Amino acid sequence: MADTCVRRIRILQMLKNKADGYITIPEIMSGLSHYGIDDVKKRTVERDMQDLSLDFSIVCDSSTRPYRWWWDGNENIEIPAMGRNTALTFKLAQEYLEPLMPATSFNFLKPKFRQANRILTTKDKAKEKEWIKKIRVISHEVKSFPVVEPNDVHISVYDALYDNKMLTIKYSPPNKKASTRLIHPLALIYQ
Repeated sequence: MADTCVRRIRILQMLKNKADGYITIPEIMSGLSHYGIDDVKKRTVERDMQDLSLDFSIVCDSSTRPYRWWWDGNENIEIPAMGRNTALTFKLAQEYLEPLMPATSFNFLKPKFRQANRILTTKDKAKEKEWIKKIRVISHEVKSFPVVEPNDVHISVYDALYDNKMLTIKYSPPNKKASTRLIHPLALIYQ
């Protein structure tokens, strides 16, 4: 029983979200071997995946061989559970990193942010809640109002930068005719 429990915990740790890919039974067996669990049969791992998918948001794509498995849920299962220091770190990351991250990466972290907020709203976490109120990042520069761009444009630029892709844009200089241009975003500067 103890071996089964340890093996299944290790399998859960290996699962990826769908956006990050999938894992196959041979890859799971290789990963288990890395943890020193070598004496497991392929059929045992297949049964483990079937059993785990009944209790957790795990999906199997059986249209290809080997079958592909991934985590499909929004909940996080952490072993050990998120503590107050980790929760405080995620809370600060949520506040200060959102404008710097691609939307897909930020959305991927939203379950962690929700979990951190739940932890920090419990009664025994008063110090952490007070800490968040006591700190701010203030720029030494004169604050200018950011250009308001449509959300889909914002996401497209972040995605192109993240994936090293080019963008076709429509550029409209003041008092001149608009033109279509191909741009190569290289970096994002946030002030």
